[in-house]
Amino acid sequence: MDLQDYNYYEANAADVNLEEITSSAKNAKILQRLRDCDDQLTYLNLGMQEWHTFIISEGDDLRWLGYFIGKSQYLKSLNIWGVPEGDQIDAFVKGIARNKSIRDITVEFMSDYARAAIVRAVGNCFQLERLSIDCHGPEGEQIDAFVKGIARNKSIRNITIRCSNDDARAAIVRAVGNCFQLERLSIDCHGNLHPNSHSALQTLLESGVCSLRELSLYHSSDDVVTSFANGFKRIAESLEVFVLSDDSIGNEGLLAVVAGLASNTSLKELEFFMDDFSLAAEGLSSLSEWLQSLPMTLQLLNVQCCRINDEGLQAFAKGAAFHCRELDLEGNESITATGLILLDDFSLAAEGLSSLSEWLQSLPMTLQLLNIQHCQIDDEGLQAFAKGAAISCRELHLEGNESITATGLSCLSNSLQSESCCIETLNLFGIPSAIGDDGMKALARGLAHNTSLKSLRLGVSQFPNNDDTVPPTQWLSFSNALCDPSSVNNTYFSNHTIHAIMDEYDTDNFRPEDIDLYLRLNEQHPKHAARCKILMTHPHLDMQCFLQWDLKLLPVALTWFEQAKACTTLNVQRSVTDLEAEALVERRVVEESDKVFESRVLSAMYEFVRGRPMQVMESRNVLELTALYDDKIAKIEEEHKKDLEQRDGMNVQLQEEIARLELENKRLSKIVESVRNSVGV
Repeated sequence: MDLQDYNYYEANAADVNLEEITSSAKNAKILQRLRDCDDQLTYLNLGMQEWHTFIISEGDDLRWLGYFIGKSQYLKSLNIWGVPEGDQIDAFVKGIARNKSIRDITVEFMSDYARAAIVRAVGNCFQLERLSIDCHGPEGEQIDAFVKGIARNKSIRNITIRCSNDDARAAIVRAVGNCFQLERLSIDCHGNLHPNSHSALQTLLESGVCSLRELSLYHSSDDVVTSFANGFKRIAESLEVFVLSDDSIGNEGLLAVVAGLASNTSLKELEFFMDDFSLAAEGLSSLSEWLQSLPMTLQLLNVQCCRINDEGLQAFAKGAAFHCRELDLEGNESITATGLILLDDFSLAAEGLSSLSEWLQSLPMTLQLLNIQHCQIDDEGLQAFAKGAAISCRELHLEGNESITATGLSCLSNSLQSESCCIETLNLFGIPSAIGDDGMKALARGLAHNTSLKSLRLGVSQFPNNDDTVPPTQWLSFSNALCDPSSVNNTYFSNHTIHAIMDEYDTDNFRPEDIDLYLRLNEQHPKHAARCKILMTHPHLDMQCFLQWDLKLLPVALTWFEQAKACTTLNVQRSVTDLEAEALVERRVVEESDKVFESRVLSAMYEFVRGRPMQVMESRNVLELTALYDDKIAKIEEEHKKDLEQRDGMNVQLQEEIARLELENKRLSKIVESVRNSVGV
């Protein structure tokens, strides 16, 4: 798009028929929003698949698309997931290069030429902060374009590189060395780093030119990580997030990481994923010692699917327990009871889990998250650590432990009922017994008196229409836990805290209407939830149980009704989404007129009068006598007031007379003085 082309688009942008330059009404609407400077259009996802926001196909003019993207003042994030080959690519990219609002660009599944053109244009997007690029095999000029585009830009703070070509990867890493402002670097090594890119990354890290806050390495190895130890030391001072994922890292690599981070005092997240720590007790022990030496607490320690066994867990448990807010142990199926025989599940690990429970209870703080998903925990194991987890974790993830039955859930339920329970999120997805009759009854019993849990995830289905989702007939137990209608007291002591009971794909339509209302009431109006539920389920409030306090409770009852009056004006909201838009639908919590509500109040007051007639008569006599004395007191106070007023009046008159006499005295003094002067006395 040269200057002449740009002037053409400028001159015709207001009048161009958008339907003629797009392949669908949806695409035309997006172009219209770009042209109209819609401030709500901040994200745009381009590609040739059905799930893309703008689906590129035959009939879409990429030149106009690039122009309108370039003109947008509100677009912040642009994802380009492949574009058709053709002569429109250059104009499309030049249009994007004119944009001054985009902060984030992701480029995936594009030809080398198109990808290089976009990165070359990135050099002109001086406001750009994040670039994520997938490049499998650029060569020659395309590599040069990559390097020049990245090196020229001085605003990029976050770069993600997925590249299988060693020369290209090395060139890009060297170009990153010119980005002194860079804070986040993510590199996918695609199995391992070859000599060129390995040397380039090692040089970059050891140079310390970038004060990286986040470093992520994917598909690396022990040898590579060990060789980067000195580089880790150079960036340790600023590093906050360190990720080693999908690697082949073992004991040596872990030791190198700990050595490299020895001087770090700012790390917040340390993540390992799918590494092999089965023989890394030494490295895990070193990790534990380093954690214990930290002056701060890690937000997250993630060791998912790292083949940690009993020996490894014992080696790093102390450091992890006392110095991490979130601990993710998902997928470590080799932890056993004795640590002497390598087992592949937790089914015999009650002893080990009991130890886990003990050190959870010894924590000086609350663990924000404990993730032990897919660890084949059974009922005995759950019983062993449920108490410690309940009082020491805000989030507990047990997803995929299919051996847990209603018996184990009953133990968990008992822990949920504890006054010390602090779990706010409980994930039981993938546990079939959790949506069975006995399992749901056990969980409902735990919910009934729980005051901390806000979210409970259930279900075993991956699709919303699958028969394995929570059956509607089994929601009754939860309905009673959320609002027990058997008595006013039971309704009051029901659960008014939880506001999400769902599976992964749950929508409002899969919950019974009463459950949905109770959950939304808990979430949106927690202070009024108990009163609203009482009004909803008890049209007539039986006051007989309160008569034992005679009329002493009458003022309390009147105050309660005054506060409950707000329930007749409250609404709960739910979102309804169709193919075009999302809308909020409101529903009144208590459908009751003022007249009906006042009738409730009068009926309750009548219950008191009818239940205690003698006390009412006695109270009436007392009131009459009190009123008589009140009248006498009022008369005395009135007479006293008049006396004070008269006294005040007399004082005023006296003060006025004194003032008059003083003036008269002054006048006579002047006359006498004048006479003396006239006679020469």
